Order: sequence, then structure tokens, then C-alpha cells
Amino acid sequence: MTKYTHWLNQPDSNVYFVTTTTTEFTPLFADERYVRIVTSAIEVQIRAGRYSLVAYSVMPEHVHLIVKLHEGQEISSVVGALKSWTSHRITEALREDGYQDVLTAFARHARSAASYAVWQQSFRAFPVTTESVLWEKIRYIHNNAVHRGLVDGPEQYAFSSARNYAGMDDCILEVSLI
Repeated sequence: MTKYTHWLNQPDSNVYFVTTTTTEFTPLFADERYVRIVTSAIEVQIRAGRYSLVAYSVMPEHVHLIVKLHEGQEISSVVGALKSWTSHRITEALREDGYQDVLTAFARHARSAASYAVWQQSFRAFPVTTESVLWEKIRYIHNNAVHRGLVDGPEQYAFSSARNYAGMDDCILEVSLI
């Protein structure tokens, strides 16, 4: 068993593989400015003690995370807070950058006339309960950019924890390495 996989042996391990996607699969995160909004939100949640980050990848139109929730945290509230925090900041940035067409598309999907739906309403959160599934999901996350043809090797993708696991120093987020 590796360093942190003892988490998985607890009745409620609270380790989740999460995927959330932008509305209309809009490739917001092809622009680093918008990636930084998401990574800043993740940093805020980690510093607030909501979870430990095991792995991540910010793809052009979706985000993958593997998180170990801390005591008292619920996956729905963690992801909801992440989506809410980033939605406000992304909407502000889109206004500043003059992306009215994107804002119009997001407004079509909003629940109220005064808001924008940056993210699809739903998200996927898959409980990770075994070490083999954990490594399967980490490999999937790290190879996502390769499979999409964005890079030749996982560690070349700047917006992924593959760089952390490869021992590189220029990582965007700190992760709890397995």
C-alpha cells in the first residue's frame, strides 16, 4: 500500500473522482487566464481545509479532480462552492475581455435573467474505494491531454498534476502525492 491509500480502507473514505464541464462545452480553459481562476478557487478550498487534492487536470472545457474530503465536508457542497466562486470570477473576466457571445450563450442556460451558467448544472462524483481504481483515475486524468492531442506526454500539460507526479518544480497546484 502506498503512502496515502490507507484513506481507502476507512468505511467512509471520502475520496472522489470529480468531473465538471462548462456549459455548451465552451473551451474557456484554452485561455490560461480562466485556468488560473479555477486553480485559485481550488487553492482557496485547500487552504480552507475542505479537502486534500490528490490529482487534477484542467482541460479546455472540463475539470477533473481527485479529492480526499476532510471531516464534515460533502462533495456536493465542495463542488457547488467551486462552481459558484469560479462562475462569478469567470463572468467578470469574460465581460472585461469582451466575450459577449459567450456570455449570451451562458445567459441562455441560466436559472434567472440576472445570471450566467458557466458550468453545466450537474457534475459527476465517483467514489474511489480501492487503490487500483485510484491509480486508474490518476492515469486517466494525467493522460487526458495526451489522448486529446494537446501534448505528447502527460507531464507536458501545464494544467495537470502529472507534473507533480513527475517530480517537476513548476507545478500550478500542490497535491498530496500517492
